[in-house]
Amino acid sequence: MPAIEPFPLIVWLYAAVMLSGGLMLCVLTPAFQVPDEPAHFFRAYQVSRGILLGQRNADTAGGEVPLAYRDLLSLAPPLLEGGKLTGDTSLAQWHLRTEGTLVSMRFPNTAAYAALGYLPQASALRVSGLVTSQVMWHLIAARMANFIFFVFLVSLAMVVFPPCVPAFIFLSALPMVLFLAASVSQDATIIGISALYAALLLGLLSDQSAAHDGCSPRMFWRDCLLLVAAAFAALVLTLARPPYIILALMLPVTASLHPNRRRLVFPALGLVAFINVCAAGLLVYDRAIGALVVLEGVADPSVQINFVLTEPVKFLQIMIHTYFSSGTKLREMLGVLGWLDTVLPNNSYIYYKKASCIAGVLLIISASCWGESMPGNRTRWIFAIAAVVSAAGSLLALSLILYVSGSSVGADTFGVQGRYLLPYAIVVVPAGGVVLAGLRMFRWPMKWAGWPRVAEIGNIVLLMGLGASQCYLSWVILDRYYPPIPGITQ
Repeated sequence: MPAIEPFPLIVWLYAAVMLSGGLMLCVLTPAFQVPDEPAHFFRAYQVSRGILLGQRNADTAGGEVPLAYRDLLSLAPPLLEGGKLTGDTSLAQWHLRTEGTLVSMRFPNTAAYAALGYLPQASALRVSGLVTSQVMWHLIAARMANFIFFVFLVSLAMVVFPPCVPAFIFLSALPMVLFLAASVSQDATIIGISALYAALLLGLLSDQSAAHDGCSPRMFWRDCLLLVAAAFAALVLTLARPPYIILALMLPVTASLHPNRRRLVFPALGLVAFINVCAAGLLVYDRAIGALVVLEGVADPSVQINFVLTEPVKFLQIMIHTYFSSGTKLREMLGVLGWLDTVLPNNSYIYYKKASCIAGVLLIISASCWGESMPGNRTRWIFAIAAVVSAAGSLLALSLILYVSGSSVGADTFGVQGRYLLPYAIVVVPAGGVVLAGLRMFRWPMKWAGWPRVAEIGNIVLLMGLGASQCYLSWVILDRYYPPIPGITQ
């Protein structure tokens, strides 16, 4: 088994590549051209002022924000159908300044979210508000803080479980992930926390230190730390979107699979119960402030629920058709930018799919190099099946909520977007790589001593692809939102 470094070189290189290109994307992306970014921006402002829970605003949820923030929203509508950012509009946005006047705004879709997912953006808004009154600098500062926190979470996931480095590098190279991370959207935190959660579960499943007895006090406290950290990650995910509570069930399952960690099963069950209580309390509060919205004239919850109960097979068919009928959701997960109106060239999706195959092979090689620390095949299969079942159950619960609140009976689920698949993919893919690495067909070939070096070189190649993906996304944003630049986008 390779020696475990506190902070492998590949992690530092990953952070350097991400920050060198990602912070530029924070400036380059026009204001509020990321899905739901205005609502996330307003919610982050609330948190920066110490308002940790959503507030009622008339008949729905929202709160007070600076007048200049509302003016920025009016100057930055979604640029649909090829709309461009004009010079006059850009100047008007940069001339906006906060003057202390607050106005009431409605944003029920993000008022329901807990404050934990907005702490980086809120901290940046607080500090930038003390330095300057220019609204655009507030937005850029919040974006940069969000991006840096995302890089930190993924880097930490790499440190916790290094075999997953190829998967996490490829994840970070996806245009949709970069686009969300370089915004104020809470989705960046959800994706980063999902990567860390997957790494913590795999770290709890494996023996990453063969030099110590698994029953020693030192290893026991290490296991407790991993369990508590994973539980906190599950709590953040659940408070962001309550259906993620099903992913938290992986905690006791993972603890029960390792003979030296079965004593942690009951503490894990207690942590899951605590997460359930927190999620239930947040849902009750959100209902009280009017943050749980039903589209009137479209959906009737009682009719929808009756349909789900009486026609479960048809409901599942609708879910499958919603996600997998034409490949649209998979394409959105890879990268359909803007307000889901900017589709990349077809060749781009082909290249990213090929890159996913390369990352998958490197994931298998990396996991095989850690064969001594990984559990037996039976345990790996149980873990992978549990990961798939919990991810599918959580996705189904999320889809059910969207179906009941905003879809007509028999129609595809309204509001489902491909980016919702990203956190589930991050949990399932590493588990699948660990299973494949344990198959008999890979055991004999992986005995070659040169595979660790191959994995290191492969990770460097993926980092180069990550840098190229950032440059490509920058070009796409310039071409899509700005007037033609001679020699670059013309």
